[in-house]
Amino acid sequence: GGARSGKSHLAEKLARAAHLPVVYLATMGRIENDGELDARIAAHVSRRPKEWLTIEEPLMVTRTVEELIAPAVVSIKSKSFESSYKAICLVDCLSLFVSNLLLQGSYSFDSDVVRQHLETRVLSEIDELLKAVKRRQDVAFIVVTNEVGMSVVPENHLARSFRDMLGLANQRFAASADEVHVCFAGLNLRLKPQRDSIK
Repeated sequence: GGARSGKSHLAEKLARAAHLPVVYLATMGRIENDGELDARIAAHVSRRPKEWLTIEEPLMVTRTVEELIAPAVVSIKSKSFESSYKAICLVDCLSLFVSNLLLQGSYSFDSDVVRQHLETRVLSEIDELLKAVKRRQDVAFIVVTNEVGMSVVPENHLARSFRDMLGLANQRFAASADEVHVCFAGLNLRLKPQRDSIK
């Protein structure tokens, strides 16, 4: 969904409904002396149940999924589970992860060669993250992301690259997901699976 659409609230609601231990993987990097950002992060944290484990990782998300979830799950898991999954990992959000990857380092986005190289690297990292998610058969993933492709074409190269890369990343995750939801004005619309396709 878009900004303030209710997407994080929906993701947290779905995570609570699973009645499993939750690992909250936040991709927002903290910025020194940014009071507004600190307030936004604090608001998100205040909504989460205290028993949820929060991991803040803006860049090494794939490695976190591969290596850090397992000990986290072991440390907070309960004695009984209602499904084959042992925990939920809520990733909030994919769009910030794509942004962090694009902005890593100092590059000129006016260069076609540089842009193509960065876009290839970002999509490769997204593919690796998706592979890591699929390998974790013990963890169910809820991934939050923004939809930024519904407005006018951005005027600068960086913004266009971000829009395009996020759109492709969203397509990859949506194609692989069991369920896909989109939020508008706090309302949830389920795109996948469609209700009439459920047998």
